[in-house]
Amino acid sequence: MTKPFDKATAIKEALRQLPQTNTFDAQHFWPSEWTRPIKTTIAELGFQQDQSVWASGLDEKDSPDGRGRIVNQEWLFDLCWIDYHGRGPTREFRSLELAMECELPLAKKQRPGAVLDDFEKLIIANADLKLMVFQVDEMREAEEQFSILQNHAKKFVMQNQSGAYLLAGLVWKHQHQHPGFVFKEFPAA
Repeated sequence: MTKPFDKATAIKEALRQLPQTNTFDAQHFWPSEWTRPIKTTIAELGFQQDQSVWASGLDEKDSPDGRGRIVNQEWLFDLCWIDYHGRGPTREFRSLELAMECELPLAKKQRPGAVLDDFEKLIIANADLKLMVFQVDEMREAEEQFSILQNHAKKFVMQNQSGAYLLAGLVWKHQHQHPGFVFKEFPAA
C-alpha cells in the first residue's frame, strides 16, 4: 500500500534541496534568482499529484501526463494547486489544495509589512495547505516573522476555518553563510 501524499512534508523536502540544486549568487541575495525556482519547484510537486497548477511568472507548460498546466497568470495567489474534475469550460472545481504566496523583498525595513500583506490573502483562503515563502537575513528574523504570522492567523475570526499553514523562511545567512530554509507548520483552526 502506498503512503498518502503529505503536501507539507514534500514541500519542505523540495525547498530544503533547492539551495544545493541551483547556482545562486552566494554573496548577494537577488529575489529574481529565487522566485522562479521556488515557484517551479512547488509547481512540479503539484503536477506530480495531478493538480492544475496556476502561477504568475511561469511559462505555460503542460504537465508530463497532459492533465495540468502552468498558466502564466495568477489565480488569486502567486501559485495554487486546484483539484478539478475534467478540463476546459465544463470542468468542476473540487478543491483548492494549495495556496502559496512568495514575498522576497530586499529592503529589510519593508519585509514585515510586505510579507504580512501577502499572508493576509492566505488567511482568508479556503485551501488545504496555505504556504507562505519569505526571505530574511538571520534565523532570529525568521523566528520573529513566524511569530507575527501565526499570531495574525490566530486572530482571524471565521467559521469553519480548515487546513494548515506552512511558513517557509529562506534564511540568507544560514549555517556558515549558506542560505537555507526553515519552517513552521500549524493548523488553520
